[in-house]
Parts: sequence; structure tokens; C-alpha cells
Amino acid sequence: TAGWARLEIELAVPLPVGIRLDRLLASGLEMSRTRLQALHEKGLLRAHPDRAGLLRRRIRTGVEVMVDLSAVPDRELSWGPLATGSPR
Repeated sequence: TAGWARLEIELAVPLPVGIRLDRLLASGLEMSRTRLQALHEKGLLRAHPDRAGLLRRRIRTGVEVMVDLSAVPDRELSWGPLATGSPR
């Protein structure tokens, strides 16, 4: 919807997998793991449960990831397609 400022992702992982959260997010959000880490350090990327080293842990069902995009002026253009799965 217009005016959104946060992207929320809830993981559903029916089978055990070996992929780490940072790799999954980097692939799905089309950004580097370094940028993800920087967002996390600034408090703009948070996860629940928030455990030490969460980005480097393997993904599990129930992990919720929140990305604060309120400071991104063109978020609907740059993040909208990624959030909705629609073509750019």
C-alpha cells in the first residue's frame, strides 16, 4: 500500500536446509551481505527472535525479519517489486 515504510518477512521452512539467513536475504532482496550487516548494525534490519549472530545462522520457521525503509525516499520503486514479487 502507498506510504509503507517497513518490510516484514516471516520465514516458513518446512524442511531442514543449510542456507544462512544473510545469504537468503541477500539473494531475495538483491543486496550484498555487507549491506545487510550494515543495516542490522544501524538497527534498520531486525529479527525476532533476536539472537547474537542471527544473520549467520541457518534459517528456521518462525523467524521474522523487519527492514525499516522509512529513510529510503524511493522505496516504492526500489523495494516494491522485491516485496510484492512483481516485475520491475
